[in-house]
Amino acid sequence: MILAFASLTRMFSQKTEDDELLISPIINSKYQETIFQKVFNAKAEDIGNTSYDASLILNSDGRIYKFLIGLKTFGVASNLQKVAQFKSKHDDWSETLNKIRENALTCSSIEDINRVNQELYYKLAVEIATLRNLRIMSSKENLRGFKIHKEDHLYSVYHVLMPSKKGEEPQIFVGETSYNEIDLETLKVTGCNSLHNPTNFEFSDQYYKWN
Repeated sequence: MILAFASLTRMFSQKTEDDELLISPIINSKYQETIFQKVFNAKAEDIGNTSYDASLILNSDGRIYKFLIGLKTFGVASNLQKVAQFKSKHDDWSETLNKIRENALTCSSIEDINRVNQELYYKLAVEIATLRNLRIMSSKENLRGFKIHKEDHLYSVYHVLMPSKKGEEPQIFVGETSYNEIDLETLKVTGCNSLHNPTNFEFSDQYYKWN
C-alpha cells in the first residue's frame, strides 16, 4: 500500500527539471497512519494530544502481545526530528528562554553559552522530560484499543518510514526503535550548538539524544 502511494510521486513534482532527476519517494504521514491501522487491524489512537498513533494486539505462540506505536515519516538523510511539541507550554517557559538569550549576549563562544546557561538548560530539560513522560502516561490510561495490565507483554515502539534523498535510487527504508519515557535519573545536558540560537540545546538520557 505504501509503494502504491509512492509510485505516484512524479504526479506531485512541480518543476520541469524534476523529469531529469531521481525523485525522493513521497509518503504522506496521515496516509501512513491510516494504512498501518487498516493493514494490521490496529486501533487508531491519534485522537487529540495523545502520544501514540496506533495500538495493536498480536497473538503469537499462545501469548498475547500488546503494542503502542508511534508512526513517523522523514527522510533517511534527515538529522534531528520532532517527536513531540508543547505549544501550550511556550508561555510558561518564556521567562527561562529569555534568560538564556540574555545570558548568551555576554558570551563569545558556544562553550561560554553552555557554561552560563547550564543550570537553565538542565531546569528546562527536566520540565520538558517530565511533561513528555506525563503525556505518555496519560495516553496509556486513555487508550482506545485495549487496557493495560501489569502482567501484559507490552511494547512501545516508533515505526518509521524513511524515503531516500532526491538524486539517489528511490527507496523507502523501514525502521523501528523503542519508544521510551525519558529517564530523568540519567538525564544530562550537552548544551547548545549554535551561537545564534542558544535556546536550541541538546540533552540525553540512557536511551536517546534529545533536542
